[in-house]
Amino acid sequence: MLFVRERWLITDNGKERLRHHRDRKLPVRKNDNGSGRAKINADSSSPPTFRPTGQRNEDFSEEECQEPIQRLRELPQPSHYMHGPGVEAIVYEEYVWLAHSFSDFINWGFAVLGTKKHSLFLCSWPTTRTCLFTGLVFARSVIDSFRGTNLSLAYPALEMEAVQGLQKMLVNPEMMSLATAASTFLLLFEIVRSTGSNVQIHKQGLRRIVTLRGGLENVTPIGLSKTILMIDVLHVACFDGSPLFTSLGAPCLWLSSSDVGEEEEAAEATRYLLSSPLLRRRGDNFILLNEFITDRTIARDFIQSIEETFTVVELLCRYGYAPADDLEPISAFLHSDSRLNHLADGSSSLSNISGLILQTFALATRIFFNSVCNRHRLDHESNKSDMRALCDLMRFIGIKRWRGMPYVYLWVISIGHAASTTKERHFFVAELMRCAFSYGSYQTDVFARFFENFLYVRRAVSSPLVPSID
Repeated sequence: MLFVRERWLITDNGKERLRHHRDRKLPVRKNDNGSGRAKINADSSSPPTFRPTGQRNEDFSEEECQEPIQRLRELPQPSHYMHGPGVEAIVYEEYVWLAHSFSDFINWGFAVLGTKKHSLFLCSWPTTRTCLFTGLVFARSVIDSFRGTNLSLAYPALEMEAVQGLQKMLVNPEMMSLATAASTFLLLFEIVRSTGSNVQIHKQGLRRIVTLRGGLENVTPIGLSKTILMIDVLHVACFDGSPLFTSLGAPCLWLSSSDVGEEEEAAEATRYLLSSPLLRRRGDNFILLNEFITDRTIARDFIQSIEETFTVVELLCRYGYAPADDLEPISAFLHSDSRLNHLADGSSSLSNISGLILQTFALATRIFFNSVCNRHRLDHESNKSDMRALCDLMRFIGIKRWRGMPYVYLWVISIGHAASTTKERHFFVAELMRCAFSYGSYQTDVFARFFENFLYVRRAVSSPLVPSID
């Protein structure tokens, strides 16, 4: 079987012609006389189109073809136009995509409550040009932090556009309400990026804007004022700083029904575990955990671990480290607790999700206990391996598996964030943002009290002297 080379050309009138091509070979049937030449119809009016086999395809010119090849026409480019808020269409398209991703990311935070709601933060997001750019910077930083991409979290072009737009707003008294939203987004972006100096600059600027508007009670819409309160809480949680719009009181570890919120919120809060190692509802013995952890053995170990952790937190808040001998019973108990090490190391058969959740909680608790016993910061080098294992487990399990345990989940995230450095911190701060602007925006008082207690405990762990409470 011999081969000839072919090339198909499509001409203007749609006819197809056969040309030689040295790169593609097709089998040709032998003639009856046994020769290897292709059979040509003698009656055909068209001449044979065979060429010498040694001639290259690029040696042919268009004049050799009976009809020229039709050239493709380039499509006209879309006209340059602006969106309604004054943003280029391609930028607005990116913003819409990011806003959708960010909205899904935030609203998944309600999965730990077992309900579906809409974030008050997202509902208060303005759509002017500057607010679009500041929101775009914040949304990109959260999504990149969660995914572990672009860990520098630097967006020079977007940041410049956002800052320039905010500066124009600040000189126009009529745009002060929009300036409040824009500065809020920029401050949140700096908190995600963990740049302490820029956080202080933007926070002082936001305080001046709120003061010019007559105080936080005059900030509208209500979702924006709650966002500013949440920024205070997040600043305390992430930077161990002092709040600007709220005051830190003594730690309060017990919740009453009236502290949860309105009657509807209080009734809904009975369907999930409101208690945690940092905050406990009166009369709650963590038995509700049995509804969300199906394995009875794991549920029993989980309840025991939460109660023991709450006991240590309560002793820390009561006695602090003044004098040091007050914590000798705690240290003796912690150093001898082999059960916690057994759970944290995954020595038992933890083949289901409930077992992995218990192991995750045990890792966070061991980080905390290790810092209590050795009197060092949560981000000490000795906690690094547990912190990395904790981060990997949190990524693997996902937030929806923690259904019914919103503040136990928040405890684990808070410990992980306080113990993390650089790469892992981005993941934990993204999860803090998700919790804060999902169910945290509906339970602002409980959320703020949780982090007030956490701040006190964290300072008690690393400080040589902390005032005691009654």
